[in-house]
Order: sequence, then structure tokens, then C-alpha cells
Amino acid sequence: ASIANNRDFLASAAAQAIANMLWGFAKMEHTTKAAMALFRIVGLLFKPNGPMPRDISDFKPQELANMLWAFASVECKCPDIFRAAAKDVVTRLPAFDPRHISALVHAFAIG
Repeated sequence: ASIANNRDFLASAAAQAIANMLWGFAKMEHTTKAAMALFRIVGLLFKPNGPMPRDISDFKPQELANMLWAFASVECKCPDIFRAAAKDVVTRLPAFDPRHISALVHAFAIG
């Protein structure tokens, strides 16, 4: 997870790469110190007025659902990303399939 913990990399990485990386760590239940640091750094990317903000609307519905599921699954408390996602989903709701909405509801329920 060392390259993934590089803030410059995460600030410019493709949304799909970030979502897939987090999903993979969560799916493998990989919750080492380094993996959890990755989750915290990604979470900070969505902090309002943060040092390297990412636009959550860059994430396609599947990517957003996977990313939030990953945060919830590893029990990484990061309210900024969930707040940003909630605002974004409301504005893009027609783009979300039932499977995306289901995954998001699950993530919000356990996250």
C-alpha cells in the first residue's frame, strides 16, 4: 500500500483506480496499518477545503458504490466522504441503477 499512500498519486489517480484499490483491500479484509492509512488519506481528499480535494462526481456510480462499501466494510469512519457522496448522489440519482443504490444504502447503514 506504500505507493497508494502517496498523496500526489491519489490526488491525480483515476477514480476507478482509487475505487478498485479500496474495494480490493476491503474484500481481502486487509486492514493493516498501511491499508487503513490509505483509507484515511483517500477520505481526506473529500474534506471541504482540504489540501488536495477530489471531486466526488468524478466517480461513476459503480465506483462510488464500491468505494463507500469499502470504507464501511473496513469500518473506516470518514464522514467527509459520506457527506460528499450523499450530496452527489442526490444530484445524479437518475444515473444510479438499483444495484448501485442498494450498495450505497448498505454502505451508509454500516458506515
